[in-house]
Amino acid sequence: MLLAVLVALYILVFGLPGLKSTTAPTNPVIENLSPTSGSVGEEVTVKGTGFTKTANNVLFTSQDSMPGYISNLESKDGKTLRFTVPNGLDLCPPSAEDLGIPCSLAYPQVTGGIYQVEVYNSQGGSNSTTFTVTD
Repeated sequence: MLLAVLVALYILVFGLPGLKSTTAPTNPVIENLSPTSGSVGEEVTVKGTGFTKTANNVLFTSQDSMPGYISNLESKDGKTLRFTVPNGLDLCPPSAEDLGIPCSLAYPQVTGGIYQVEVYNSQGGSNSTTFTVTD
């Protein structure tokens, strides 16, 4: 009986020998943006970890206006995302309409200034970094 309990405890702590352990997904992490500034239409590369193959969403928030989303970005390697600085921000969170949440048809214009950039996906939300939109 004691041996069975010890074996069960070993399996709980260390897993079964020869089986690959599974780890919980980790939130995305932004390591850097390149470039860190640019105008509307500029392509920005986000380097980091924890990006999913599809359905990555950038929250792009000005210090002076509402947050907006750049939705459904792909990452082939889980470490790189690319987005284009938009003319206007989509105020509707990703999947809101699928959940029956009405969304505004307004798209506030992106103007010069400092914007917070965060990445959200099925694994959670990232840290924040800044991007400066130039006129």
